[in-house]
This record gives sequence, structure tokens and C-alpha cells, in this order.
Amino acid sequence: MTPLLSRIIIVLCRPEGGGNVGSICRAMKNMGLSRLALVSPSETMDLKHLKTMAVHAEEIYQQAQLSENLSDILASVVFSAGITRRRGTRRKRLSYLPEEFCEKASSISEGDIALVFGNEKNGLNEQELACCCAAVHIPSSPVHPSLNLSHAVQIMTYSLFRQTENEVDRCVPINDGELHRLTEVIYQSLSVSGSIKMPDRFDNYKFLHDILGRATLSTREANQLTKIFQALRYKEKKE
Repeated sequence: MTPLLSRIIIVLCRPEGGGNVGSICRAMKNMGLSRLALVSPSETMDLKHLKTMAVHAEEIYQQAQLSENLSDILASVVFSAGITRRRGTRRKRLSYLPEEFCEKASSISEGDIALVFGNEKNGLNEQELACCCAAVHIPSSPVHPSLNLSHAVQIMTYSLFRQTENEVDRCVPINDGELHRLTEVIYQSLSVSGSIKMPDRFDNYKFLHDILGRATLSTREANQLTKIFQALRYKEKKE
């Protein structure tokens, strides 16, 4: 089993503040994490402030993966969760507590796991959250519920650090690319049978993707499901 912390990727979408990013690097290093990914970071980020706040953890920023597209970052991960306080059906039907997410992550023995955080001002938008398999929310006072970005990262990384004492070897799940292929097979099979309506493609596809993502299916399980739904689609077309 590959150690959990070495497989965690902290993903920051559209970060702007160098101080926040530096504080996140420090929080990660404090808790034994080192893998950072930045999606469309601000070109005006204050790198001097970043270095000051990182406090001997600047190398995490220097070695960070850069991309303009969140889906490219998540393509090879086996499980991803967007951190968001906003709830609702268009914001994921299920949202884990930090402890619940960490238990889920610890049950995955191989493959990278991504924690996705949004912009400091606006958090994750619907498109970014839709790229993730699940959501995580951090309970806070309704009087002032919005957490600072670096504080949210600190809470999640601490929870993961504590969870490593109870790592469990259970499965090696499919990655996000394989998950999308399986989702498409099932979606198309249900479309051919008339079970779902094409105008609702986005909501139905997202619904299937999220359920399958939370299941953290093994390759064997995914292949079996693919065969079942391909056979169903072939049967429906013949009839």
C-alpha cells in the first residue's frame, strides 16, 4: 500500500493571493504533504509575500503542477473532492464532513487523491465542482461561515495527517479518465433504452458520474459494469 499522504494533491483553482498560497505551502509541509497543483493562478501574485508566508516551505510552490484546465489535473486521479460550504443539488447531492472524507481516502490503497479548493473570493464555481467526484464541507458558525482559504487547507491536511494512523488497504480504484468512460457507456445505454431523456444530459451524466466516483470502483468492477451495459445497449439496438 502506498502511504496516503504521498498520494494527496492539493489543487488550488484561480488563486490570487501570494500570502494565502504561501500559508498553504506551510500548512502542507506541517502535515507531511508536498504535492500542489495550481489551476490558472493569477499572473500578479506577490511571490515575495508568498515566500515570507511559506516559512521554509517555498519549494512546494516551486515544484507545483501548473495547468489552465482542472480536468487535466484530475485526469489521472482516482478520487477527487471539492471543498465548498455552499450546498444544493447543483453543488453535489452528497457532501462529506472532513472526517468522513479522510476515512474514504484511507480506504483507497493506490492512486492519487485530489482535494480541490476554489478562489479566495468566490470559492469553487459549479463547473469546477462538477469535475470532482464528491464535495466536502467544513462546519462553521452560520454567523460567519466563510473560512479563509489557507485555514480550510490546514483543517483538511490536519485531518488527513491524523487519519494516517488508521490506514486500511482495501482497493485500487479506477482513475477519473476511466470513470468518465464508464459513465458514458452507462449513460448511452440508458439513453438507447429510453430510460433517460437526452435534453437532461448534463444533470443525468453528472448524477451517474458522482455516484460511480463515490463508489471508488476497482478496474475489475468497472470492466464488469461496462460489459453489462454494453450488452444492454446492443440488445436494445437489435430490438
